[in-house]
Amino acid sequence: MLRGESESLGEIMEAELFVHHWHAESFDEAIKIGCPLCLRLWATMGRPSTLCATTFHKPSRVNDSLSDLFEMSFHQIPEQSPDTLELMSIPGPIRMHLFPSNTNVSHSIKSELSSNTGSESALTFLEGKLAECQASHTQCCTGAAGKTYLPTRVIDVGERGHELIHLRNSSDIAGDSKYAALSHCWGGQQIITLNALSEASLRGGFTIQALPQTFQDAVVVCRRNNVRYLWIDSLCIFQDSEEDWSRESNCMQDVYSRGSFTIAATAAHDGREGLFFDRLNPRMGPVQIEITWRADEYPARLDTESKFLPEAGSYFFGDPTGFIQDIDQAPLNNRAWVVQERYLSPRIMHFSREVLYWECAECIANELYPNRFPDFMMGYESKNLVGLKNFSLLSKGSRPHEPQAALPGVVAHDPLSYIYTRWLRFRRLYTACKRTRDQDLLVALMGIASNVHDLFLEHGLGQTNDDDDHTLSASFIAGMWKHYLLIELCWSIVSIAEQLPDRPADWRAPTWSWASSNNVVQGSIYQEISGVIYDPEAFNFINDTEFDLRPGDMKIQLTAEILDTQVVNTLSGEVTSGHLRLKCSPFLVTVHLSTDGRFGAFESTGFRHGDVEGTFSRVGKIVFDCVLHQEKVSALSIVLVDTVVRNEESHLVEGILVKLSDQKDGAYERIGHFSGGEQDEYTPAHWILEQHKAAEVQEITII
Repeated sequence: MLRGESESLGEIMEAELFVHHWHAESFDEAIKIGCPLCLRLWATMGRPSTLCATTFHKPSRVNDSLSDLFEMSFHQIPEQSPDTLELMSIPGPIRMHLFPSNTNVSHSIKSELSSNTGSESALTFLEGKLAECQASHTQCCTGAAGKTYLPTRVIDVGERGHELIHLRNSSDIAGDSKYAALSHCWGGQQIITLNALSEASLRGGFTIQALPQTFQDAVVVCRRNNVRYLWIDSLCIFQDSEEDWSRESNCMQDVYSRGSFTIAATAAHDGREGLFFDRLNPRMGPVQIEITWRADEYPARLDTESKFLPEAGSYFFGDPTGFIQDIDQAPLNNRAWVVQERYLSPRIMHFSREVLYWECAECIANELYPNRFPDFMMGYESKNLVGLKNFSLLSKGSRPHEPQAALPGVVAHDPLSYIYTRWLRFRRLYTACKRTRDQDLLVALMGIASNVHDLFLEHGLGQTNDDDDHTLSASFIAGMWKHYLLIELCWSIVSIAEQLPDRPADWRAPTWSWASSNNVVQGSIYQEISGVIYDPEAFNFINDTEFDLRPGDMKIQLTAEILDTQVVNTLSGEVTSGHLRLKCSPFLVTVHLSTDGRFGAFESTGFRHGDVEGTFSRVGKIVFDCVLHQEKVSALSIVLVDTVVRNEESHLVEGILVKLSDQKDGAYERIGHFSGGEQDEYTPAHWILEQHKAAEVQEITII
């Protein structure tokens, strides 16, 4: 059975369910006759050969600024035999957006796509967006992309009809020449590379057919857009020279930020797949429909003032999962290096499997929405990346339609907190990405870190300490910002990396840095909560919820002091050694571990808070950096942050657990993060603070 519900995204009400298809056979028949809604559902479900019963599902609360937007959610329910109680796996909901036909979004809609993403019409779409951007996008043209630059080496692709292409040194090319960069997955395939043996043949000229398919297609794209030169990492960096790789990897910020555009092989797992794909079932654009229901048909379930159902009239419905499937979940975009490439690139042509996308600082569009892709259909990962990227440009006042004065009040009041919040959310997504080399974790981040560092300086970070060194190497210490370093130490693991040990096989960073972990990490609990306040999208969201904290409600008290940090980096940003000295009040604790060895709690007795007495055998929440196969462990606990909420109304205490190091006498290593909130009976902050205040102040070294 296929049931459904529809509701305004600005209202939260009981679900209104209705039947769309009672049987899978009915759904199948609708697909055969070409019902636009059912075809879209079928495609989103992965085009299964057999169909199960389905139901609509209640959508979650979102930003109420989209009150003219409606959502229909479908949920596939596997059919069950009446004589069995077996639990069935239920796939996630499939959501469709419904928006008025008189919006700017709907006027730009294209209804049909060609059968292949490399067709004339598909490539013409990208060529048109590039020409439009170069001609009219002030923000895109005044950035780094508008300045003359060539990488050390590039591939000369020649012109249409040329049989040979060549490796060239930029010193032999006219200074005003343009180039494009390729962002791609290497995969497991052995591809042609630049090395000491192949250099002569690459410079002498080679046929396009000698290249893997992705490279061949990239040459086609360059030639169609009259761009003579192409930068490809495997062909423009010596793959058998660590010295050249280190030097060139340090130039990635320039390579991707100064190119005319970046060609993203978004859907290809390796070089064999190419940029262009057959669209076996071409995706349709939003379909215009007429709604004919009347509100008075549902008097028992409706609050007439809330307008739970959209008014009768002309609407478009579209699939909001397309961007997530095409871009966020694509093979290319789960790679660490690619995150930086996408962030730095001023213009990107995304070659996804189903639809081509254009992305620049002023416009994100695709073949179905050629003028502009709706913001509300973008995925969470892209919103975080694009949000940080666009704030960089917005803060510099280079965006004509969004001057700095247009910043939301909470952000304009404290832009540094907003930048740091955006950074932490980006970092969480970044740590979930895959890496070819363990040592690339920080190296692949340096271009973005440099950009964020400039943002911090532009908004006044460090201006009161003129004697300090504000260079990137002095400010970005083992992947952590010096200005926030004590809070930065309170990172914790939120998700375990698949098929990877908790730490890399070879040393990558000191244990106090998140870069020492292979897992997905978040910022301090304090920062995660305060981040909701300083994110303008979240700030609009929380106005309608029980989360009523506002700027100024949370006061942070630092309970330790960093005396010194010593970190040694290579030119590319790789960390080779590091330690910090901390003045703190460590106290010895016994920790009870969970059965999986990843979580724990303090053992405590004699807990007292005011007139309330009690004994707590388990106190605090502890997340270990590495799995420990023990029932109990003894460690030193160091309180770093005490967050006071609304003038002592409640506390949130955070810190780290350390143990003596086996690598260096007298030094300690971090083994986990702990937190405790006063209002939670299982994590009383007062007990932790009492131990902290009773402890002796010491100076310790953590490596």
